[in-house]
Amino acid sequence: MGQKINKKQKKQGTGLICPCRVSETTIGPQYRECCEPYHQGAKSVLTAEALMRSRFSAFALNLTDYLLASWHSSTRPEDIEDQQDVQWFYLKILATESTIDPITEQKVDYVTFETRYRFDGKVGKFREKSRFIQEENQLRYIDGIFLD
Repeated sequence: MGQKINKKQKKQGTGLICPCRVSETTIGPQYRECCEPYHQGAKSVLTAEALMRSRFSAFALNLTDYLLASWHSSTRPEDIEDQQDVQWFYLKILATESTIDPITEQKVDYVTFETRYRFDGKVGKFREKSRFIQEENQLRYIDGIFLD
């Protein structure tokens, strides 16, 4: 599942603050200490929040192989549009929760977050509640609903 990092991605991520940890009030660890081990397949994601953060960083760095691999097979698209024109620059985790699906009796994790991005010179934002479940002993993103 590891993916090579190109020059743009290196400039944005490797050696710098991890994209998932930059917010209005905090600046977190470097990319190589945070999401890079997930992206390179050196470390398994154990929590929905960690998967959410690693997916955000993958969007920010245009790591489409990782995004597809971390997507549940029942909702995974065949391909992801190139995100080179979108600059993802802010992630704030608002809430995390777990529940048991009464029908499947499977654990379901949720992460509610807010994100900001720049596209065509304009800043946009949205909030989403993402859903994660296990598949093949790996936590995967299955879907999400926009909140506003």
